[in-house]
Amino acid sequence: MVIREAGNAMNSGGKVVVFFQTDKPLAQTTAIISAAMKTSNPNAIINKRWVEDVTFKGYDEKKRCGIAVGKWAPGAIESEWESAVYPKVKKSVNIISFQYVKNGDLKTLSGTQGSNGDDIMELCLN
Repeated sequence: MVIREAGNAMNSGGKVVVFFQTDKPLAQTTAIISAAMKTSNPNAIINKRWVEDVTFKGYDEKKRCGIAVGKWAPGAIESEWESAVYPKVKKSVNIISFQYVKNGDLKTLSGTQGSNGDDIMELCLN
């Protein structure tokens, strides 16, 4: 159910998707990640945040996995955002993957702060 709803939230481009797995309380971890996603961009002149809004949040208690989908601000730079967000969330998760919707596909950065997504997909989506 969560995956189908997340898919609907990701249908348009300009989205960032954070998948995570944790042993900590899921609602609390989801809130920490959602808040961190909307962190301020200290170098911004126009868009004060990299992620304008978190449009979807959900988690699966059984698998201990969650997802948050954010609306990406125009001109935001993924690597700068990851560098700002990862330190704020790394103690709350076992595994995290930052992915970006581009041309209808999910992509990770080659130098991502999180996992490349394969491990979290195996844990959370199978």
